[in-house]
Formats: sequence, structure tokens, C-alpha cells
Amino acid sequence: MLFPLLYTLATAAFGGAVLRLLLRQELKVGLEIALALLLLLLFEPLCYKVMPGYLGFCLFSLACLLAYWKLPMSGLLPVQEKAVLITGCDSGFGHALAKYLDELGFTVFAGVLFLNGPGAQDLKRYGSDRLTVLQMDVTNSQQISQSFESVKAQVEDKGSVPFMRNVSYNASKAALSMFFNTLRYELAIWGVKVVIIQPSGFKTGIFGTIDQWNQQHTKIFQQLSPEVRKDYGESYLNLLKEQYTAFQSHVSDTLQPVLKDILTALLANNPRRLYTPGLGAFLIPFLYHNFPTFISDFLIFQLFDLIQNVPDGAKQKGVYQ
Repeated sequence: MLFPLLYTLATAAFGGAVLRLLLRQELKVGLEIALALLLLLLFEPLCYKVMPGYLGFCLFSLACLLAYWKLPMSGLLPVQEKAVLITGCDSGFGHALAKYLDELGFTVFAGVLFLNGPGAQDLKRYGSDRLTVLQMDVTNSQQISQSFESVKAQVEDKGSVPFMRNVSYNASKAALSMFFNTLRYELAIWGVKVVIIQPSGFKTGIFGTIDQWNQQHTKIFQQLSPEVRKDYGESYLNLLKEQYTAFQSHVSDTLQPVLKDILTALLANNPRRLYTPGLGAFLIPFLYHNFPTFISDFLIFQLFDLIQNVPDGAKQKGVYQ
């Protein structure tokens, strides 16, 4: 009974992924996709009968993944009425990209650090009337706000200012991970071992107490612009507070697994590069880097309840149905 169930689950997962692409009009429907699906359906009973057991199931699962990656995707969207904001256009990739997309017909907003510099002057000189050069130092909040107002004034779809959730936290951890990996290479010649401890959720002081979080939530809400409040809605922001509160009640309050791995890393003759103490922590890097994108996206959306908890503005635009 096990293998029929596994084959059914694999087929259902593949079929659901294809159906999702069809509903979102991301597949180019035609003879090619029909033949691919037909061959895959014929391949399932072949694997089941000729190679019973895990070998046949693994081969069929691999065929599903390959078939999914090879599905004929629909053509590119037309560039007309498409606008793009690019930072770092003084030189290098940003400068070249601004020129390239402008030539293709995009409306381009090119952010530069030096408005009178040679890169900005080159864009003004050779760019079309669709290309706008903006003074935008990405570390300057005032310039970012001014650039947003300039873009908003010219773009028909006004968009919204993003309300960051875990972006800063996750970005800092990713940067530290790469930093320590590089440090490990450079210090290895001196016999110095660098180890990364990447735990899952534990009850520490990072979120503070419930009262502190409530006060911080009120402070954040008061500082939001009326436009952001309208786009996200008070119900969305309140749900975020509830999610963080619920997260605190589910994480482990004993730090022993982390302390044990730190001790092991300190005393081991050959410590591992990465230790992942805590429930499910080992899945985090694997989920982001090894899973197919549609699987990792689905799991992340379900884990953080990103489908049900949608800002009011996104609901009105029908982004998630």
C-alpha cells in the first residue's frame, strides 16, 4: 500500500504544480506540453511495474521534476507601460542595465549617487525621454522618499511603499553567514577554524516581552504614512502582531541544544562548518538552496501564513485570489 500512495502523491503534486501554472497563464499551451504530460503518465506505470520499490519511485519523481523544469513557459510580457527602478546607475551593471532597458522601450528610473557625475550625464545625454535620472543614495532616507514621490508622479500604477517584516533580520543573517564562510577560507591557512551556529526558533530576548512588543507595534503603526496604512490595512498589521506573539509561545524555552553545539564546536578536533540546533533548523538552508523553487515557495508561504494574511491593497488588486 505504501508505493501506490507515494506514486499518487507525486502525481498529484506534479499535476497541482502544472495546474497552478495554467491558471496563472504562465504556460504556453500546445502540442509540446500535451506530449510531455502524456509521456509522464505512461512512465508512471512503467516505473511501478518494471522497477518496484524505491528505485522506481525515485526515478519517477525525478522525471516529474525534469518535466516541470522543461515545461514551455509563456512568452515574455510586452515592455510597453512597464517601469523599472534601478539603483547604482553611476557605472557598472546599473548603468549598462539602465541603457539596455531604455533601448528596449521600458520606462527607466535610474538612481545615481552623483547627479552631476559622468555616469548620470551620460544617461541624460543618450537616454530617451522615458529615462529619468534620480539622485538616490540608498543610505539616505530623504533621497529615497523623494525618489519614490518622483516615480509615483510618473507611473500610472502608483504601487506602495513596502512594509518590511523579516527582511532586515534575514538579510543580516545571510550576510553574516557569507562573511563567516569567507573568513573560514582565509583563516584556514593559519589553522583557525570558523564555525557557524544556525539555530531554529528559541525563546530569547530578541522579541522582548509581550508588553514591549505591543508598545513597539503601536509606535511603528503611528510612524507609518497614511498611504502605507491604507495599502496594508490595520487588520494586516494586527495579524502580524498576533503571529509574533504566537511564535513566542511555540518556540523552545531551553537553550541547551544551542549551548551543546557551541561546546562541541569549541572542543572538536574537526568541527563541522555548520551546526543547526533546534527543531527543523537543518531544513532551513536545504529548503532555500536545494528544493525546487515552487516547493520551497509553497512551504514558506504555508509556514508564515502569507496566503491568508494579505494586505488590503493586494486584495483589492486581486494579487492573491
